[in-house]
Amino acid sequence: MQCPGCRGLELPPGATCTACGGTGRLEITGCPLEIAGDDAFEMVAAARLAHEKGPLPVAGGWLDQAETFRQGCRVVWDADARWRQKKMVASRR
Repeated sequence: MQCPGCRGLELPPGATCTACGGTGRLEITGCPLEIAGDDAFEMVAAARLAHEKGPLPVAGGWLDQAETFRQGCRVVWDADARWRQKKMVASRR
């Protein structure tokens, strides 16, 4: 799969992604549920709540949220959109 650290993008000279070692890809050889911790599940739940209900967990709008939260939401929302698209294409067959 594409590396979530560098997203497969070329890094500046001398920089190496600590997640994939600069390959841009990660090989998952076991169950992803064994790798994901409680923080990952909490992030997915918070991102879904923010997407479906609108209110965010800290006072204010989107820009009042921590950058890590905003990035996590984008990851969850992008993955959700890709899976929904795949499901829609599969249902047309």
